[in-house]
Amino acid sequence: MCLWLGAFLMVQTIWAQQISIRGTVISGTDSYPVIGASVVQKGTTNGTITDMDGNFALDVPQGS
Repeated sequence: MCLWLGAFLMVQTIWAQQISIRGTVISGTDSYPVIGASVVQKGTTNGTITDMDGNFALDVPQGS
């Protein structure tokens, strides 16, 4: 029982170390959403692209 509880708490700690960054990329000249723009965590290869409305969600380590 204690082993299971310890494993559960460890997983909770791992989940708590990630945060989800969400936003919208718009063009600077006409404020339209940018479709397919690359959004990358600085200094890593962790990234995503924007959807048809310019929206994105990216999970990054807390504090990055």
